[in-house]
Amino acid sequence: MPQRIKNKSGLPEWFSLEKYDTANTLDAAGWYVQLYIRARCLSYLADGEDISVMLNLIRDEPIIDVTANSDLSFHYYRGMFYEEPIIEQSRHGVHSLTVHELYMAAINMEESKRVQAKAFFELVLHSLWGVSPESPKDRSVLSREKTAFLYEPVHHVLSKPLDQALLGVNLLLPDKELVERFKEYLPVLRKECDAPIFSEKWHRPDFAEWARLGVLPYLDLMLWEKEQDAKISYFIMEQAIFPSSEGSEDRVRKTTAPKSKELISRKSLALLRAQAIREHGEQHQE
Repeated sequence: MPQRIKNKSGLPEWFSLEKYDTANTLDAAGWYVQLYIRARCLSYLADGEDISVMLNLIRDEPIIDVTANSDLSFHYYRGMFYEEPIIEQSRHGVHSLTVHELYMAAINMEESKRVQAKAFFELVLHSLWGVSPESPKDRSVLSREKTAFLYEPVHHVLSKPLDQALLGVNLLLPDKELVERFKEYLPVLRKECDAPIFSEKWHRPDFAEWARLGVLPYLDLMLWEKEQDAKISYFIMEQAIFPSSEGSEDRVRKTTAPKSKELISRKSLALLRAQAIREHGEQHQE
């Protein structure tokens, strides 16, 4: 049964609101990185993984500068997205597929299909070129039934839907024809990937409001709860995040908690990432 935290003295020593002061300076890319890291940490904890090193990093410096950490900077190119190096085309939502993205797509495939695909190509390469001496001997991996998925779109076999799709473009076809084909295929692709999209009424997020609501402090205390099998009451959470409030728990319960959980959802993170790309594009057009 979770340990209930009923007074502020039971909160972790590392927690200090002063560490979050610079949250109000974050742009879309900055918020994306902070929220994405915490979303992944919650997922890892739910899977029972040891992420103590990452949690200690967050607690030492909650507004994480990923460029200052050699391990993180490897994943977050220039402090923005680990999934996508900042290249000129990507700022406008269209770019050539990178090697990193290709391998990330492979990693995110359903495990059974990834194993089948690996066995298939090892056997084919060994049979044709003799380049894979450790290829499987079972030729059933070449059967039509087991290889049918190899000819499906990549997003059909991903275990984790992405907000990007991998496309092939025949550069020999006329521009007009390619553009028309793309327009026809885009709504189909969005539906198949269950991808969120900016609506015509979409507005830039109020990042200052996220900081005022204490989104990051709340998420970090929630991570601590999951790690320690503890439960902080809304009243104590209110005192920790809004120390000037007078005996209320409504702000955290009604606003901060639901907003924080919404922001680390797959849809919200995908939209925030798209907004960051859009902002970078606008900055470079000025």
